[in-house]
Amino acid sequence: MNLIDDDKIFKIDEEFRYVTTMIDNYSQYTIIYLLKRKFNLKDVLRKYLKFMKTQSTSIHRLYSDNEDEYADHQIIELLEEHEVKWKSMTSYNSSQNKVIKRCFCTLFEQTRAILTSIKLSIQLWDEAIMTIIYLNNRSFITALNKITFYEAWHDKKSDLSYLHTFECIVYHHVKKVHQKLDDKSLKCHFLSHKKVNQFRLWNEKKILISSHVQ
Repeated sequence: MNLIDDDKIFKIDEEFRYVTTMIDNYSQYTIIYLLKRKFNLKDVLRKYLKFMKTQSTSIHRLYSDNEDEYADHQIIELLEEHEVKWKSMTSYNSSQNKVIKRCFCTLFEQTRAILTSIKLSIQLWDEAIMTIIYLNNRSFITALNKITFYEAWHDKKSDLSYLHTFECIVYHHVKKVHQKLDDKSLKCHFLSHKKVNQFRLWNEKKILISSHVQ
């Protein structure tokens, strides 16, 4: 588990400033959470532990940096409640936490590359990083005998038939038209799937949730 922040990164409506990663030591399957403030880490950890129970998986040890936010007594009590042993590692020591550091470097290099290549606003960094981690978990890995992190974690292949190109042009159907000659569709950029038949779109001003897209 690791937490990173960057004061230059911000989200338009929700102001996410922190990212924490949870990496399974066996499969390397990675889950990331976006946080508004560092004190939200406890809630994120509780959510993660609850999620792990739904997967019929128990956590024996949790590794992290030895930063103050991890040593919070409420977090330690939460881990003890779930019988999870916490082991801290020296911050900025790549030999001790090389997996998580490599993950962070890769994630932010990929995020920077995507935002730069398609000239997308840095304000959408969180949309890009969530897409990257989703695809990384479903990419073939030589170290895992050419299976994906997803397959190693879930013991089944993932369905990729619904994937769309990040930031591709789509048209959002406008349900209510004020004038007869007003456009009935709005040009947007595809960001991600929210739920079944729901899409997150960007119209250069704000994020839209739409179920009618072409």
